[in-house]
Amino acid sequence: MFSKLKAWLRSAKARTIDGLIAAMGDALRAVRPADVLGWFRHSGYPAHRSSDTPDNKPL
Repeated sequence: MFSKLKAWLRSAKARTIDGLIAAMGDALRAVRPADVLGWFRHSGYPAHRSSDTPDNKPL
């Protein structure tokens, strides 16, 4: 999940604080529930898929 955020921010190449803040919002909106679920599972936490958040719906 964090590697996805970092890659998004690097690709935005923001050079101002306002540009960086906008890029951070875009990067966070790109994170999907499946990304978060994978992060928790990789960290060793038991994570169960919720029927309320399908994979294609942004957080």
